[in-house]
Amino acid sequence: MSSGGPKDVAMLYTLAMLRADFADMTELLAEETDAVLDEGSGHQGPAKVTRWIGQR
Repeated sequence: MSSGGPKDVAMLYTLAMLRADFADMTELLAEETDAVLDEGSGHQGPAKVTRWIGQR
């Protein structure tokens, strides 16, 4: 089963892109990792995720 993410890699965010977009914020968490999604019928299974949390 697909996790439902975009198939076109040009539509995916990278940590570098997020850091550039939110450079005026303090980075609290940043990671690119593997995850197993269980978020409803359209978002289940193995996935690569990029997580970024910042604070003003």
